[in-house]
Amino acid sequence: MMIWERFSYRINKFDLYVFSIVFLSISPIFSYHTRIGALGFVILWGSIRIFKNPSEYVLVTKNDLVLLLYAFCIFSLSLSTDIYYAQLYGLNTFSFLLFPCFFIYGYVVSKTLSFDDFATRFEKIVVFLSVVSLCIYLFVSVFPSTINYFFTYEYEGFSAKTVILLNVLIPDGQVLFRNAGVASEPGLYQLILNLALHFRLLRLKKLDLASTALIMSIVTTDSTVGIFICFVILCFNLSLRLIFMLAPVVIMSFSIIVDLFFYHLEYKLFGSVAFNGRMLPILNLIDLAAEYPLGMGSVLYTHYLEILNIGGWDSYSQLYIRYGIQGLLFGVICLFILMKESILLFFIVSVTLLSQNVFFIPFLVVLYFYAINAVKVRWGK
Repeated sequence: MMIWERFSYRINKFDLYVFSIVFLSISPIFSYHTRIGALGFVILWGSIRIFKNPSEYVLVTKNDLVLLLYAFCIFSLSLSTDIYYAQLYGLNTFSFLLFPCFFIYGYVVSKTLSFDDFATRFEKIVVFLSVVSLCIYLFVSVFPSTINYFFTYEYEGFSAKTVILLNVLIPDGQVLFRNAGVASEPGLYQLILNLALHFRLLRLKKLDLASTALIMSIVTTDSTVGIFICFVILCFNLSLRLIFMLAPVVIMSFSIIVDLFFYHLEYKLFGSVAFNGRMLPILNLIDLAAEYPLGMGSVLYTHYLEILNIGGWDSYSQLYIRYGIQGLLFGVICLFILMKESILLFFIVSVTLLSQNVFFIPFLVVLYFYAINAVKVRWGK
């Protein structure tokens, strides 16, 4: 069998559907307005498909209803807060619309695709994106001057370069040689890579070229969280025989691994400049959030973000500051539901949430709904 025949994959409308989940969720080149408009169109398409063929889908289960009603309550309370503060500080963000759209989008996708279908399409689309992004990343690493020919975009107050399938961050005018792929930053990119790697290893039970490409992409993100998650995924999914086969490679690379470990320990973990740079804004945010136990909404948060040193780059503090105690409880419930169905998926998601504000990202919302309906998020297990 020829290589092309082994790796070819027919693209249809459902592939484009899942591709939109990934791209609209993590690409920084779209404004809030564009995302909301595109998400509205895709939600409408999915909804029409469901209502045209109602016998093929279970529209709302009792478990769906619980999750949807809880989400409706926290979004409605936050929206009323945003309407009030928008009159005082102006409409400074559209995230109060984007996050509910993300949630509805994830729900609609969970109704139109089975888990196996979604996971297979997600995995193969991410493999394609990772291979293309990795090739471009390696090329610009060898020929860095080519970055000057990339398109420039603004995101979250800083400039970056892009060729759509690879984004290059340029903080303080210095090129950051970390593979961010199609995402806004490497820490977010590692999430889709690790999810795809997990899905692929569960399906195939072995390493192949696509899995290797995903692992290489994860390593080039230089994400502490991403590399750690990747290591755990490999330990969980690979047989002892294969792990022993990989041992010589690990031994030969031992000095590189040690250097990498101490680099992350010194520059990115506890006590480092990077860690303190993230931790101090979070501590300031927690102090501020204590005054708003029911949440301050997105408008007031954005107002304070512009004048105070607050951040909250993780999902947990963002759930609390925007949606209050009830929002944080909602997050804990969703993670607990995910944990009941798949310990490893719970680990991948919960650890990433420590450093990324992605709780309502559509491809994670899809997993919450699969899990709450007791859909086994493991192939046949």
